[in-house]
Amino acid sequence: MAPSDIVSRRLSADTLLLAAILLIWGIAAFLPPLNADAAAMLRFAERMWDGEALYRDLIDFNPPMGYWLDLIPAGLGRLGMGTPVFWFVVFCLLVIGGSAVWAYRIVRPSLSETERRVIALVGVITLLVRPSDSFGEREHLMVAVMLPYGALAVRFLRGAGGGALGWRAVAAALAFIGIAQKPHFAILGAAVELLLLAHGGPKAWMKRLEPWLFLLLGVIYLWATAALYPAYFNDMLPLAADNYRIFDLDRGIDMITGTELPPLLIAALCLGPWALRSGRPIAAVLYVLAVGAILAGLLQFKDWDYHFLPARILTILLAAYGLARVLEGVAPRILAALAIAMLALGGNLSPPLRLQLDYLKSGAREVETLIRQEAGGRPVLWLTQYMDPTAPVLNYTGNRLAMPFMSLWLLPALYEDDAPGPDGKLRLHPPEARSSAETYLLDRVAEAVVREKPALILAETAQDEAAFRLRPLDYLEFFAQDPRFADALTQYRPLKRVGTLRVLKRIAAD
Repeated sequence: MAPSDIVSRRLSADTLLLAAILLIWGIAAFLPPLNADAAAMLRFAERMWDGEALYRDLIDFNPPMGYWLDLIPAGLGRLGMGTPVFWFVVFCLLVIGGSAVWAYRIVRPSLSETERRVIALVGVITLLVRPSDSFGEREHLMVAVMLPYGALAVRFLRGAGGGALGWRAVAAALAFIGIAQKPHFAILGAAVELLLLAHGGPKAWMKRLEPWLFLLLGVIYLWATAALYPAYFNDMLPLAADNYRIFDLDRGIDMITGTELPPLLIAALCLGPWALRSGRPIAAVLYVLAVGAILAGLLQFKDWDYHFLPARILTILLAAYGLARVLEGVAPRILAALAIAMLALGGNLSPPLRLQLDYLKSGAREVETLIRQEAGGRPVLWLTQYMDPTAPVLNYTGNRLAMPFMSLWLLPALYEDDAPGPDGKLRLHPPEARSSAETYLLDRVAEAVVREKPALILAETAQDEAAFRLRPLDYLEFFAQDPRFADALTQYRPLKRVGTLRVLKRIAAD
């Protein structure tokens, strides 16, 4: 067989594998359930198009960049050619795929054939398959849009320059957009710039466009946020600072002994000496990005898997690149690429369509059907501390959440230090003992219920939700402390239970 035929067959095998991965997981991304955080932010973006003001009518303390991005699919959904969820998935696939392809094209000339195959296969797997139920999270989008910036940093380390000035500006702007979704993400950009500073020295580094563009865009972003959303700094950040517990000893122990941080720290310690001393710019850039991503996840002080998604993606890419170097000339190229791809699939990833099939049999799907049947297109009030499954379900049904909060995250914080009474129940705070945040929560929810007249009220029980640590507190009883809510509640009758969820239906004529 001629060498050209062998290469052709190998290329065909690679192409077929990539096509299969893209087809299976690309289709799966369009099927329920959408990631809860992504769904909640998308729903707020839809309400922004309806004229509601972020941080005034829509209460959250995340920076505005994520909402600005979600305005794109939310706006496209209003045109009647697909739902906002459909356009959100399309938007994510285009952003992630476009960023990955651009980064790959930048570094491709410096890669051997084996490395190209490995990076292509494992890159697709880590960016499309590995996120699983975190698809569309801000962490997912951030790590993707950082890749072109990182690839141009590789060129700088190789002494090939940073590329054309215009493309460098575009890559830096993309990276900034990713970083601006959460302040913790700035650590990744700082890690790369520190690497380049150490490599080229202050004089060469000062001539780079990227750090100055980051600084300029950062100033503009802060000014725009303050000008457009004064309530963000005046109301939202103080509310979060007073009631969103960032760190305590129990959470610190959970992180150290959890399933997310320890494996990443071990990988960083093992791969660090090789990545920084091998003379391979790709390894060095991937390593500092991975370490920056670990620190960004650590600073959020929770052992939540999606906080460490960028670190996992970057660590897998770094390990795959290192393994490709080891296998160079030792094993057939196509077998090496397939072996690494299968290792990533078998050892790290969820089976295809698992989440989607689980959703079909879940209580969330039952609630989705119930809302479609009983509420039509009218608002519903869903009282729970979680955005999952609230946000995805309401995205699919199209119903409006009849309150300005995404969830009742504030309520557990208000009662976190309270001890149960002799009967084991939490005592509601009397009016004179309520904090301003508790009064604010009661007032805003009661006000929304009177205005929206939700067709259904869905209420979880606090003792069934993790933040209350099995301590009973009745959400309906809590909000009925406000006379407006108590009066509105008389217009509802129990409809049914779905698991631990109580469902009440409005009987009064609107």
